[in-house]
Amino acid sequence: MRRAASSASRRRRYLPDDVDEAAVVEAAARRGVAVYGLAPYRISGEGRPGLIFGYATLDERVPAEGIAILAEALRTGIVRTVA
Repeated sequence: MRRAASSASRRRRYLPDDVDEAAVVEAAARRGVAVYGLAPYRISGEGRPGLIFGYATLDERVPAEGIAILAEALRTGIVRTVA
């Protein structure tokens, strides 16, 4: 498995508490955007939902396009949890 050279090539961002992290990862994958949820990397099951973005080998416009795709999925409510 390749590891990123530094933290500058990956970022962690938290999601709003009412957003299903797994649903965001799945919605992103359906749209061709690869992100990882934070949940698999926690020692305990508790914690804020969030994503890990990696972009070390990408053209600088690609991460911006991916963020725009994720933002649209969040705006449409496609990945919100049921209250």
